[in-house]
Amino acid sequence: MARSGVTSSNEHAATLRQLKLLVVVLVLSNIGLGIFSFYILRRMDRQYSELISRSVPMLSDLQTLTTRAMAAMRATNPGRAPLASERGAALASQGRLAVMQDQELRRKLLALGSRTVTDRDRAELQAAGDEFSQRALETIALWSTGNMAEAIKARDETLRPVFDRYIAATTRASDGLEAASLEANSAMSESTGSLSTVVLGLASWPIVLLVGILLLTAIFVLVLMVLFRGREMSDMP
Repeated sequence: MARSGVTSSNEHAATLRQLKLLVVVLVLSNIGLGIFSFYILRRMDRQYSELISRSVPMLSDLQTLTTRAMAAMRATNPGRAPLASERGAALASQGRLAVMQDQELRRKLLALGSRTVTDRDRAELQAAGDEFSQRALETIALWSTGNMAEAIKARDETLRPVFDRYIAATTRASDGLEAASLEANSAMSESTGSLSTVVLGLASWPIVLLVGILLLTAIFVLVLMVLFRGREMSDMP
């Protein structure tokens, strides 16, 4: 009886140690999972912040550039100053200012756009923009000095096609940036989904372990039942 009691006590102690070990493993697992999840969230936040800070201001500036280009184009209208007068000089000064503002913003975008706009789009935008600025200033110079016929001809035949190419290049740059942003967002979403699956898999390991133990126990019981049943059949007279 004493030996039986000692054996039972040892078994209870062993079971208790196993339970304590399981609790420690679960606690450490939850801590590790929390740290891993925090790292993933920080990484996702940093990636999305970089994408937004890189793309949104650039898209806004490209829209502003289109607005300034249209304002500069309107400023080249010869009808604004029918005669070489004091008013014509003031309007010419305003027109040159509009062209220079458009040029300044374009140069700023081209300087900052190496990571957000492709080299091809940058080259097209720079070429079309520089040509537009040159032709616009030439047109303003013509009508500000009273050469209306030449100014109208230059604006309609030379400046207008250049302006259309400039707007088209700006639009392509904007569309390319938007497409690249959507592609980057899609890649990050896919990566986030994969990491979420990994996290869920790690978090569910206790359940998987419990289900595995139950399945093994069920299989073991079935095997014993079959063995005992076979033994009973063989013992029958």
